[in-house]
Amino acid sequence: MPPFSYASLSPLDSSTIRLLSLMPSRNETAALQGQLHNYSLQDSDKETHLYEALSYVWGGFDDPPHCIYIDGGSLSITANLHAALLRLRNHTLERVIWVDALCINQQDDQEKGLQIQLMPRIYGQAAQVIVYFGEAANDSDMALESIRVAADDENEKHRNVLASNRNQESILRLLKRPWFQRIWVLQEVGLARSILIICGSVEMNGYTFCSGNVIRPTIHLIRGSIFRPKYNSSSLGDLSLGELIDMYHNHKATVRHDKVYALLGMCSDHLSSTGLLPDYTIPWETLFRRLVNFILHQSMSIEAWDDREAAIVKSSGYVLGHVSSIRNVINRNPGQYIEVTFNNRPISLQYYKNYGAHWTLQATAESIRKNDIICLLEGASNPTIIRAFEDHFGIIMIAVNLRQQTHKHSSFQLSMSSTPDYLHEFLLVWQWGLIPGQHSSSLQLPQMEINSVVPNYLKTNTIKAMRSFEVALILKDTVDLLMAEAKLEKDIQKCGELFGIDDIHILSLQEVLASVYWSSNRWRMAENLLLEAIRARQDLQGKCHQDTLNSKMELAKAYIDEEVLSRPSRAGQLRGFRAELLEAIKSNSRIEERAMVQAAEYLDERKFRLLLGLGRDSVPVTNDLVKAISKPIRGDGKMLILLEERGMDSEITEDMKRSADVKVTSELLKEVAKRREADEQIDMLFDGRGTEICFDNGLLTTLARMHYPGIPAIMYSIIKEQGANVVITEEIMIAAVGNTSHGDAIIKQLFAKQGANIAITEEIVIAAIGNIYCGKEIIRVLLEKRGADINITEKTMKAISRHRSIRESKLLDLDHYGDIMIQLIEKRGADIEVTDETVTMIISATPFVISALMSLLVKQGEKMRVTEEIVRIVEEIPEEEFKDFEEFKDFFLEIIKSRVQKQSSASTSSAG
Repeated sequence: MPPFSYASLSPLDSSTIRLLSLMPSRNETAALQGQLHNYSLQDSDKETHLYEALSYVWGGFDDPPHCIYIDGGSLSITANLHAALLRLRNHTLERVIWVDALCINQQDDQEKGLQIQLMPRIYGQAAQVIVYFGEAANDSDMALESIRVAADDENEKHRNVLASNRNQESILRLLKRPWFQRIWVLQEVGLARSILIICGSVEMNGYTFCSGNVIRPTIHLIRGSIFRPKYNSSSLGDLSLGELIDMYHNHKATVRHDKVYALLGMCSDHLSSTGLLPDYTIPWETLFRRLVNFILHQSMSIEAWDDREAAIVKSSGYVLGHVSSIRNVINRNPGQYIEVTFNNRPISLQYYKNYGAHWTLQATAESIRKNDIICLLEGASNPTIIRAFEDHFGIIMIAVNLRQQTHKHSSFQLSMSSTPDYLHEFLLVWQWGLIPGQHSSSLQLPQMEINSVVPNYLKTNTIKAMRSFEVALILKDTVDLLMAEAKLEKDIQKCGELFGIDDIHILSLQEVLASVYWSSNRWRMAENLLLEAIRARQDLQGKCHQDTLNSKMELAKAYIDEEVLSRPSRAGQLRGFRAELLEAIKSNSRIEERAMVQAAEYLDERKFRLLLGLGRDSVPVTNDLVKAISKPIRGDGKMLILLEERGMDSEITEDMKRSADVKVTSELLKEVAKRREADEQIDMLFDGRGTEICFDNGLLTTLARMHYPGIPAIMYSIIKEQGANVVITEEIMIAAVGNTSHGDAIIKQLFAKQGANIAITEEIVIAAIGNIYCGKEIIRVLLEKRGADINITEKTMKAISRHRSIRESKLLDLDHYGDIMIQLIEKRGADIEVTDETVTMIISATPFVISALMSLLVKQGEKMRVTEEIVRIVEEIPEEEFKDFEEFKDFFLEIIKSRVQKQSSASTSSAG
């Protein structure tokens, strides 16, 4: 029999379809026979037409071939359609059915496009839509019977029995059949007036199918397979195309175009001039770009490809906040209830005011997760929900329609003041299919880069770093600070490995991380990070580079905001000069005297230093400014900063210094000591003041312990100015000789001015011995200045030995304590009480054993008593301790043995 040709049929117009008359047969295995004839849908809204429409899955063409004979010609069909038509064939009457595979010429793309536009009317006006799940298998009969009984039976106990594990498993298998994943079924059943379910030999009313409580717990597995009762057949027409796409884009279609075209008949949008009407001649990437432009805005930059269901969208936009909690609801209308935490941008606060923080959203193909981001892309009518990845964002819900929202109470409180709207640059990927990234319980973003979706899209490390930076910036604006912080710290480490620690990208990341710290009230961490970035920018880009100025402005803004929060009573004054000050910093222009004086009065030393560091042309130093910073409101540090930064400037006159009337206190001197320019600043402060300077007895002790470079100069100046008022106590001396940075310099200054009044005690000597860096020089000075007053006691010798043992355990230089021991023996050896223990300590304290012992013997003279124990100790000294003087060991032993014999003879004679 020849193949059937559609050319033999009359052409179709814009309101005409074909219908299949399926011929009856009592023989269930007889070949399928039918006729195709044209049918007008003109005035179809006025009546229900007496035909049925079939909703089914085509199935594969790889199965054994099947056919139907149409008007004497054979037409190939799939196995699943063949089984469906056999099931529908009546024994005695023709059955009039609309079947897409037969009633549309599938080889004619133009006809397909026109007929698809009629499909909402075809299914919506059919007397009945027949849903064919397939042939009986996997307990499908049991599943449908369980659903039917659950819908009819009012007895809860009976329903629970029916919902046994086996029944539930059979229902799950039924719901996983291909029909539930097919995109076209949404339109076919969504607009139907009446539905008949067929699976194998079982038939069931569609309303009964979706009413059974048994399937409600599993309805999330078939998102979108929504059946409606007769009186509600047009409800899907209230949804926009964007909403429908969000709900159903993961359903399957043989041709990609159908993922869009299958939803057109259900949407509420007018599509005549959008370029989205069915047209199979255009490439898929063209259709996808048109779709994104239609849902978002025509200005979007979009890239798409024919071989994948993904698009890259580049757009400016605003961050509104993030999803802070979510609850999925499964009932007749599955949905997602989310709570939004907004940032304090004006546009975000407006959304909160209009819609509240609790949103009810329809079920989506991609489930919304905690921490997903709410944004409004520039030009778009509705917000978009996105998910952050390493270097881009994935679109989760492209169009959030909030028209039905009601304002519900939320714990979210409107901020007293909002920050200006900030326009971000988004790199978005809309990928149909499973999107990874459930990061609700982790601070790590999903490990997916854009190159895994579109290979080689971001081709250089620099571009990747820029995109990663923008992701971090957007995360920070969501007020999900923990996630932003984790992302930034990871990116800083990664950029350091790629570019080095002084790269510009790292500085930008550090600045954003600092703003995260600031937002979470970790002000010192934020300040240190910003100061570090500013110093690096000044070195790399220059003090007047715009990036450097922007960084300084951000630090100044943070400083002022910190003051507002910590001192609300001054908020009015601070806000009064905030804008003017920040603009002057950003533009590197001159700060007006009034604003500078106010800043000096109300900001602390850290903030004042930042302003002075802007440059001499930007910050004028006037008489009023000097007077303002000399007021004892916030401490004396600001005057020191002025002297440090601008003290040598000719603009700071002597009159200014005198009019400032700075009170030189102990605290002020301690602050000066910390500065590199301490010498010059001390001279300025002490100039002509003399005894007017106020200090307490503990000041010198405190200063003597400090390690700042200006300490020696300050102590010298104090002693010089105070003269007889200064008493150098043992406590001061112990602090001075123990100073590992400046101990020797301080001691010299003290002896230079107060030498006659300084007493050297055993504790001072022991403290000097413990100074591992300059103790040797300090001991030399002490011996030189007060050698006759220093007594070398056993306690002193033990201190040398003990400290040497400590250094030896730490593998440090040992000659230091040997030198001290030699010095003490040389200067005071004659007065040392020599015992067996003393000799042992000398041996353990110095590598120059023989030199030390010989010197001691010489200094002691005949007074030194040598015992047999001393001889034994010397004999047991290892040869290596003598270094290059091994021959002196025997010589020294002969001397001390001779001394022992002499002492023994003298003792015997005395006894006789």
